[in-house]
Amino acid sequence: RAVLGIPYDAETDTMSITFNVNLGKKKRGVKLEEDLTADCLNTKLVKAMLTPRLLLGVVNSQYDPLGLVSPITVRLKKSLQELHSPEYKLGWDTEVRGKLREQWVGLVEMLIMAGSIQFRRATRPTNAVGNPELIVYWDGSDAAAAAVIYIRWFLKDNGVDVRLVASKTRITSLGPGSTVRVEMNGATLSMRLLRAVVRALQMPLQRTWVVGDSTVVLASREK
Repeated sequence: RAVLGIPYDAETDTMSITFNVNLGKKKRGVKLEEDLTADCLNTKLVKAMLTPRLLLGVVNSQYDPLGLVSPITVRLKKSLQELHSPEYKLGWDTEVRGKLREQWVGLVEMLIMAGSIQFRRATRPTNAVGNPELIVYWDGSDAAAAAVIYIRWFLKDNGVDVRLVASKTRITSLGPGSTVRVEMNGATLSMRLLRAVVRALQMPLQRTWVVGDSTVVLASREK
C-alpha cells in the first residue's frame, strides 16, 4: 500500500521513506543495474564514475512530496548546485574528482545507510482532546531557506503529542546574495506552506504559532 506514493504499513499506521541510489545507466527509463546496497558500497561506489548528469538522476530519484526528509534532500540539492558553480565549471559528463567526489561519496553513503525512515501517517493521536495547535518554524541562510510545520495535541492524560506535518526548502541561487532576502524568502515559504496545510487538515485550530528569529522580518510586520 502507499499514501501519496510513499510506502504505507496499515498494521503500524506508518509511512516509510527509503533512499534509492542507482549509479548504472538506464534504457528508456528501465534500470540496467540494481540499486546500491550497504553490502556493495565498497565495491560499486568506489569504482563508479560520478558525473553531474548521473548525480542529477540520484537527486531527482528521491521522492518526498511532504518534505519529511528535507534535512537530507536539501543537502543533495545544494551539493548538486555547487557542481555548476563558476569555480568548477563542470560539464554534464565531466567526472567529479577530488574533494567534490569525496563529498558525494559521503552523501551517497549517508543515503544508503539511512535505511527505511518511518513516520506516523495520522496527524491526530487516538487519545487527543480539543483542537490542536500548529507550530511553524522558518529560517534562512546563505545556503537555503526552510520552513517546517508541527501539529501539537493535548492528551487525556494531560500530556502532549507533537507530530511532523510537512516541510519545505528552497536553496539559494549561485553568486552574491543577501542573507536578509533569504530570511524573507523563508518567511514567505512558511506562510505558503501553512496555508496549504490548513486547507488540507480541514479542522478547527486552537492556535497557530509562527516562529523565526530574523530581526528584519519581525520588524516588517504590521503593528
